Amino acid sequence: MDWEDYRAKLAIAVMGECENCSAFEKFLVACVGWNRWLHQKKYKFNPLEKDFLGYNRKIVINNVSRDAMEESIKAVDRAFIELRSSPVYRDLFFFNLTGKKPSTIFKVEAAKFEGVKHTFFKIIE
Repeated sequence: MDWEDYRAKLAIAVMGECENCSAFEKFLVACVGWNRWLHQKKYKFNPLEKDFLGYNRKIVINNVSRDAMEESIKAVDRAFIELRSSPVYRDLFFFNLTGKKPSTIFKVEAAKFEGVKHTFFKIIE
């Protein structure tokens, strides 16, 4: 899949996961998505459609959600540009709302961010 197709899918996933979250939290989820795409050959992640539960959420676009969708697209674009410049963002590969570690074969640890609803995780090598 080329980056433009992935970008479109990731924007939908970010919207589905984070419609009521801050722009920063949308950015963090987008970083997870781009990191998985950029490191697919190394880690063999599941497709975005399978692991990002928000991707399959039915989204109704109205005046309120339109702003959230625009913010999601901006977060995806910002993440693509900025994540390589910061190890804090380029090492994020998992997230969830429960705070529990994700069920994965990888050894992970939480990355701390203030004021977010999701817990984010990086892979420990």
